[in-house]
Amino acid sequence: IYTLSLHDALPIFASPYHVLHLAGGPAAKGSYRDIRLIRNGEVVGNIDLYELLINGTKHDDLRLEDGDVIFIPTYSSRVTLSGEFKKPRTFELKEGEKFSSLLVYSGGFSEQAFKEKVYLERTGRVGFVAMVISQEEFSDFEPINGDFFVADTLNDRFRNRISIQGAVQIPGYYASSKGLTIQGLLELAGGLREDADPLTL
Repeated sequence: IYTLSLHDALPIFASPYHVLHLAGGPAAKGSYRDIRLIRNGEVVGNIDLYELLINGTKHDDLRLEDGDVIFIPTYSSRVTLSGEFKKPRTFELKEGEKFSSLLVYSGGFSEQAFKEKVYLERTGRVGFVAMVISQEEFSDFEPINGDFFVADTLNDRFRNRISIQGAVQIPGYYASSKGLTIQGLLELAGGLREDADPLTL
């Protein structure tokens, strides 16, 4: 809780954002999404810092008066993203928000992510429960406090490729195509080296 006094080093037309900056922001267990401006015992404004931190928007109409109280409650729901998200970290969720909102907050999947599903570890009654959330469920699936999501990396077993190694001019991977023969693959690889033994092919 921060109570405003006229003796505080604040601009004349200070907003709650100035006070939050001076106070160093919410504490470790404080909410970023339900910050309340209280005046004469009544809530006169609410601040969701994600609007500022993620979208760059804020409520410029909120102005402080002497004796105002800025109240930061304890968060109610946090979930963690790990793996191939652009910003893998812990996020606070409001009631009713879906996994698709988490994707927005995290910046979406990284370029290396397998985007068709994510893995979820959820605390059950007697232990952890593992789940798979498909891409079709992202807009409807509602996370709960403590959920742990993992975005996997694309499988490195690429389709339609062939590896040629050994005594060839250009070893490596080549695209497979219908009708490709060993002789054709050797030609793509620049042919055999001088020290190659054709009998071992």
